[in-house]
Amino acid sequence: MKRISFTLMFSLIIACSFSQGIFKQSQKGFNISSEIGNYGIYLFPNLTLDIKKHTIACGPTFIIYPGYYLVNKPNKAINPKQKGFYGCHLFYQYNFRPERGFDFFVQTNLIYENIELMNYGITSTNIVLEWKSRDVNIIQTFGIGGKINFSKKMYFNTSIDFGFYYMNKHDENPYYSSQSEDHPFNIAGIIRIGCGYKF
Repeated sequence: MKRISFTLMFSLIIACSFSQGIFKQSQKGFNISSEIGNYGIYLFPNLTLDIKKHTIACGPTFIIYPGYYLVNKPNKAINPKQKGFYGCHLFYQYNFRPERGFDFFVQTNLIYENIELMNYGITSTNIVLEWKSRDVNIIQTFGIGGKINFSKKMYFNTSIDFGFYYMNKHDENPYYSSQSEDHPFNIAGIIRIGCGYKF
C-alpha cells in the first residue's frame, strides 16, 4: 500500500511539474458556436486552451431550436421536446497555421447527450400517436474546418464533422410496453459556425 501511495504521489508531482511548463506557453480563451446536429440547432459555449498548434476545449451544450419544429407532424418523427441544457462536449483541434489570417485545422469531438424526445406516429386508421422517450448518447466525430483570425485575439471558425455514436434508448410508449435498448453504431454529423476570443 505504501509503495502504491508513493508511486501515485511521485507521478502527480511529475505531472504537475510538466503541466506548469505547458500552461506557461498556453493561451486561454472563450468560444461560442452554433451547431446543426442530429436533433436540431445547438448552442455550444466553451472554454478553450491553446498550446502552440493545439487547441483543447470543453463546455455544455444547449438546444436552442429543437428538431421538433423542423418536421411536419405526424411524420414518424423522433425529436427533442424542448429547449435547454442536454449535454456536454470535449474537443481537440490541431491548427496548421495558427498565426496566419486563415488557419486550417483538423479536429475530433467527444460528446455526451442526455435528451428527452417526443415521438410521433400515425396508425393505419389515421390516429396520431404521441409519446416520450429518452436517449443517452456518446458520440465520437472527426472533421475539418477553418478559422479567420481578425486579430491575435479574435477569430471566426467553421467546421464539419462526421462520426458514429452509441445510443441507449428508453421508450416510454403508453401504447405498448416500455423498453430500453442499445444501438451501438449510428451515424452522426455536425456543422459548426462560431467565433472566439483569446485572453
